[in-house]
Amino acid sequence: MAKRTATKIIVFRNPLGYWKVPQTLSAWIQRGDRAARRPGMLGLAVLLAEKAAFEAEVEVGGVPQRRDYAILHGQKRGSFKGSVDAVPPRDEHVIADNTPREGIYILIQATICRRLILRQIFQNPVHNVPAAQCCDICNPKLFDQVRPGKLVRASRQKGIRKGPPVDSVRDALFLWRRNILKTKYPGRYFAANAILDDATCELLASVSPIDAIETPEQLLASSWSRWEDLRRQLFVLKGLDIPALPPPPPRQKRSPPNAGNSRNRSSTSRDLSAAEAPPPATRVSLNA
Repeated sequence: MAKRTATKIIVFRNPLGYWKVPQTLSAWIQRGDRAARRPGMLGLAVLLAEKAAFEAEVEVGGVPQRRDYAILHGQKRGSFKGSVDAVPPRDEHVIADNTPREGIYILIQATICRRLILRQIFQNPVHNVPAAQCCDICNPKLFDQVRPGKLVRASRQKGIRKGPPVDSVRDALFLWRRNILKTKYPGRYFAANAILDDATCELLASVSPIDAIETPEQLLASSWSRWEDLRRQLFVLKGLDIPALPPPPPRQKRSPPNAGNSRNRSSTSRDLSAAEAPPPATRVSLNA
């Protein structure tokens, strides 16, 4: 029987929860080396860098960059298809004492071995690391372990009609969340509105009758954190007395601009022509 091995994943973000490059290279090293600290362990550290990191100036008083500078320095490497993983080596920047942010942008925009750059910045001793395990510059196939999936664009969903909230439905939802708190989360120190907040109750009490679970899924699946756990219990809405919304009023056809004025002008012209016309001649027959 094959032995199962667990893969541990550690994710670091800034205090606001954004994916941004660390302020200094030292901060990135402290986070990245947590992938494998014990001797004999093999880990992979991945830095998610925003587009601006590939366009930032890496030298004080540097020359203006080309328009395709970011792409030539690896902006699109590691994408889904992997067609731009290989980057030809280019002239590297000079690492000085006043290099911005300890040279983290130099590491991101590198086109040569990243371990070589780290050794130059921190004066590290030379380590004989196989090229297959060195970095993504030496071995672009490392991207296959962390390559993102194919981008799927969300389809546009049909809107759901809403009306004024129904008091009986809203009260039933308040009672439902209190019962869920007692039965599913006994002894927890949070209120019932942590299960389903008041704004969501107002929303569900404002929609037309729900006869399928697709309707609450369209409303709550992307915004309600407890959807996967409580969606079946929430489908009790199907039995609630939610009155049907009145049909929308028929849309009135708008007449083209100046259409009424043209009709008025034509009728007025006909009236004027009739008034200005001479009276019809009376035909008189004379018998000799």
